[in-house]
Amino acid sequence: MAAESLRLVSPEGRDVTGEDWTLGGAVPDIEGATLGFLDNTKHNARLLLRTLADLLGERGASAVHGRKPNSVIDGGPITGELAAKSRGIITGTGD
Repeated sequence: MAAESLRLVSPEGRDVTGEDWTLGGAVPDIEGATLGFLDNTKHNARLLLRTLADLLGERGASAVHGRKPNSVIDGGPITGELAAKSRGIITGTGD
């Protein structure tokens, strides 16, 4: 079931109500695609992302991995490096 609205909360502590947001496009076919996985260093994030990379690998995708120094700061240069090497970046929290 598709959501009719999506509430975004900024980690910067500012009001984002009314701002325009665009989601990144879906990767149409992962066969042969290289996907980036950004580990935010939270408990179980590595396990979650490595497991997902393995599952997507069974469908023909390859993986490149990056890890933030800690969960508080943004991905910065690591995100840029992953973006340059991959068709899309997957990140998640393992809490």
